Amino acid sequence: MRVLHIFSSVILFSFFAYMGCDSGSDDPSITETERVKTLLIGDAAIGTTWNIQSVTVGEVDYTDEFSGLSLTFSDGGVTAENGRAVFESTDSWSFNDESATSFTTGLGLNVTIQGITQNSLVLRFVLDETILGRQDAVAGENIFTFTR
Repeated sequence: MRVLHIFSSVILFSFFAYMGCDSGSDDPSITETERVKTLLIGDAAIGTTWNIQSVTVGEVDYTDEFSGLSLTFSDGGVTAENGRAVFESTDSWSFNDESATSFTTGLGLNVTIQGITQNSLVLRFVLDETILGRQDAVAGENIFTFTR
């Protein structure tokens, strides 16, 4: 009788432990593409504009060169303020695949999303001297960090 009581308790404990496990997502129906797109675009509650926090090319700080840079994403479009030679004032974008870890702009710039939260965005892309015919773009591995 005591063994049956212990066995029942173990089964009951296991059931509650299993039911309490987190599946990893509050909404399992949302895809990674939708999740990242929602974070990029933002909303009234978290804001819609990404403001530059830092810029590095290689290990050199270029933040001052991009002072005032901001990006605002929309569904398939992006606008930039003070984008210099890297970001067009108005451009398009689309994810490269369903993993939503990178996107390509309408001008062909391939951008990797190194990190994204509601308040932080880190973009990485590599420029050479002739990409997009730009003279002011800094060649090398560019890391742009934005905040809201």
